[in-house]
Amino acid sequence: MNRILSRPAGPSALRQRIPRKAAVLTLAVACTALAACSSNGSGSATNSSTATSTPATSASGAAATSPAASTATGSTYVIGNISSITGPYAASIGGTPQVIDAWTKYTNAHGGINGHPVKVIVLDDGSVPSKGIADAQELISDHVMAIVGMVSNTFTSWEKLVDTAKIPVIGGQTQFGALQYTDPDLFPTGTTTPALSVLDSAISVGKKSVALPYCSEVPICAAQVSSLASQIKSDPALAPGASISYQGAVSASAPNYTAECLAMQQAGANAMYVVDGAATTVRVVNDCATQGFKPTVIGSGASADNTWLSDANFQDALVPQENFPWFSTATAGAREFNDALQTYDPGILTQPTYNANVAQVWASLEVYAAAMTRANAGDNPTAADALNAMYALPAGFSIAGVTPPLTYTKGKANPDDRCYFQAEIQNGKWTVPGSGAAICPSGS
Repeated sequence: MNRILSRPAGPSALRQRIPRKAAVLTLAVACTALAACSSNGSGSATNSSTATSTPATSASGAAATSPAASTATGSTYVIGNISSITGPYAASIGGTPQVIDAWTKYTNAHGGINGHPVKVIVLDDGSVPSKGIADAQELISDHVMAIVGMVSNTFTSWEKLVDTAKIPVIGGQTQFGALQYTDPDLFPTGTTTPALSVLDSAISVGKKSVALPYCSEVPICAAQVSSLASQIKSDPALAPGASISYQGAVSASAPNYTAECLAMQQAGANAMYVVDGAATTVRVVNDCATQGFKPTVIGSGASADNTWLSDANFQDALVPQENFPWFSTATAGAREFNDALQTYDPGILTQPTYNANVAQVWASLEVYAAAMTRANAGDNPTAADALNAMYALPAGFSIAGVTPPLTYTKGKANPDDRCYFQAEIQNGKWTVPGSGAAICPSGS
């Protein structure tokens, strides 16, 4: 398996398998001929095992006054990540290694976790289930204490492996489906009902008939729509007055979406959420506009990117987020994220992969760090220690301005977390309504 060493700045470059002792942060991602790859030219690794100071985190998740600078001399805390960095969704998920690199450098430059430097092993499943299984087996053999911030389209193929190994999976892509309600070792760090936040967003602007065209390429798209339809049918109070007027598969390779647009229009939809990547959404929305069908566009997380800003058909689009909007500077937590990227990998700020996925990954890492900081686990903590640290977080815990309120109960599956963050497009710019705090629908 190929692994990538972190770079001081810019995207990672393809390297052959490297011994674990070569660097504190180890990344794995393949560069294809279509992806821009860069190197620092020296071929050397960045050793991040020495750090200075760490900001403490309060019980509410708010940053406390940073202690005086000190050297991180404790044992290294090793965690893992599995993401679909290459493959059909590389344009939206491919920024995972860069944000983990920035987070690790930022964290280790501020003292690590209670004086312990952090090492993150990032593996790419390429959206191929067999690769996801192999990645999980490798992380288990690496004795990682947790898998954090995964954005993996193959999660269901390897979830049982890490569950049997009692390794906690902390945040990242929170659309675990039914698993998040049955597996107490999964720890979502954002809303667990992102599709419901789409309906709530539509309701907030008086649009209650929602069309849901979804991608045909990966099963998770159909599963998300099916799950939402089942939830609404069983409990209409989840989105009062809203209905799903249309649902149907669309292919990213289709020459046009005329038939689908006419079907949505005839179904009476006045809002539309394309459960697919940003590029496909642009094509669907513009094809529909050509047919005279211009519903309010709703996005969700990384289904949106900066290409939407220059398209007049996306004026007033709403994009609910599982965690803080990636572009935001409205809260201290969001500013810290963007400051870290500006310092350690400013190149990502102009790439399509600078999107909601990287905010989810950052939020997951911050929750892991907060839990381990509070636990004060000492040297060489295990996966069992990480599990206990997560369960020890108080009910309603949050990283202020980064996550909604979170509650984990040992031995019990996760409750619905319906609170979300909102982003909007106004006059070709991303905006954040209000203070940038989480929005909790009535009844949440």
